Order: sequence, then structure tokens, then C-alpha cells
Amino acid sequence: MANKCVWLAGVMALGMTCGAAVGQTLAAPAKALDTVEVFEKVCLNTALSSDKAAAAAKTLGIDLATHVEESVTITLGADVTFGLWVLMVPGQICSVATPSHNAAGLTDRFLTTIGQRAGSAPAGPTPFKATVDGRVYVFHWQHDKGMDLLLMGQPSD
Repeated sequence: MANKCVWLAGVMALGMTCGAAVGQTLAAPAKALDTVEVFEKVCLNTALSSDKAAAAAKTLGIDLATHVEESVTITLGADVTFGLWVLMVPGQICSVATPSHNAAGLTDRFLTTIGQRAGSAPAGPTPFKATVDGRVYVFHWQHDKGMDLLLMGQPSD
């Protein structure tokens, strides 16, 4: 799982860098998207289903597209500001990334959201396992390389 996290972090960082350089005229969002809310709606509520995640993301103004990268199918998309990214490996991993902005309480809100869905507070620091809707997932929060990354995935064991 750690190697996948590092790989995803690199893909997300590249996406944010490239996205910010795109010279498209884009409408500003009505309001800034909340990182934890996007994670909950796109990742946690969809149980790693790419079709459900794409539909949930679309309601938030994020269009997801599927690509093949290093022999892995990924689904990737960003909000109109390129400031919030969603990346999935369907059925395996779902993550939301934003440039680090040290949002007050981001970690606590992430852990609280998972705890509410799991029925108990997560044990210990990330990564950790929690059962949501009868399925076990691994959750991870990472603040690194100028971005915040919220991730859920299937355990490898």
C-alpha cells in the first residue's frame, strides 16, 4: 500500500502542476470545494466504484476521465480551478488531493468522518484499517510534497 501511496502522490503532484499550467478559460466555482466532503462523497460513499465515483464527482463539478498509466487503469479529474484532484484505481484506491493549505482541522475532520461511517473512532495514526458498510478498507492521510492527500483503498493482505 505504501508504494501505491507514493505513486499516487507523484501522479497527483504532476496533475496539479500540469493542470495549473493549462491556459483554458474556466469559470470559477460557486464556492470552494471542501476536501473532506469531496472525499466522503466521491470515495467513501461509492465503495471504490468508478461509475458511482464519477457520478458523485460530477455533482460537485469534477469530471473524471479514465486513462491507462504504467499498465494501470486510473480515473482522474480536477475541479475547475485545478486546486482539487480526484484519482482512482477502480476497485482498489480512491484519493482526493489539494495543494497544502494547512486547513484547520483537516486531519481531525478526516478521522471523524471515517469514524462516523465505521461506528467507532479510528485507532492510531494513519494508515489504519476500518470497516465501512461491512467492508474493510485502509485509510491514509498524507501531508507531503506541497499537498494534502486523503486516501482509501483495499487492504493488500
